[in-house]
Amino acid sequence: MAKRTAQSSNRSGPKKYAYRFQGRDYELTYQQAFSFGHTLMNGGHFEQAAQIFSGLAKVAGRGPRARIMLANCQVGMQNHAACHELLKGAFEGENSPLVEDLQAAFVYHKLGMESDAVREMLKVVERYEGLPTACLLLGDLFAAKGKKKKAAHCWELAVKRDRPDGAVALAARKQLDTLVKARKRVARDKPRPS
Repeated sequence: MAKRTAQSSNRSGPKKYAYRFQGRDYELTYQQAFSFGHTLMNGGHFEQAAQIFSGLAKVAGRGPRARIMLANCQVGMQNHAACHELLKGAFEGENSPLVEDLQAAFVYHKLGMESDAVREMLKVVERYEGLPTACLLLGDLFAAKGKKKKAAHCWELAVKRDRPDGAVALAARKQLDTLVKARKRVARDKPRPS
């Protein structure tokens, strides 16, 4: 179980957040905590990831990124109403289908309807360039379908659309690094002609 406590510190540098997961303690920046939550979510640890994103969603000035991820976790835990409320709150005043498109993508993915999930998330990526989180999640959807090139393109787009030191950029770079390492491993293990 991930447990969050904010650390107040007189040290210079970014604020750190303390988490406990599987008996280990972590002290992470906002960006690191976001990336850790993303990793947990992709591993199916929705409850633990939701605890992280819930804490991050309370941090002022960070936009909707943590609430989008928390909404996705809620669908993973079969709590569709909470997902909808989180997205509505994240995009208050938006006169668009953004909330419905995001929730549809999350639900389709949970139901194993990957093509429909990709279609809905692609709409969000195309319409809302200011949401790098959608690019990150679309990359995850492509990766789940085994479409590594498309996944890499989406993660690169997430990095480009976020701030250089942004939380989404860090999570996307981690995904790209993992993909590169996997390709190297496959190339290394490939039998060579004699």
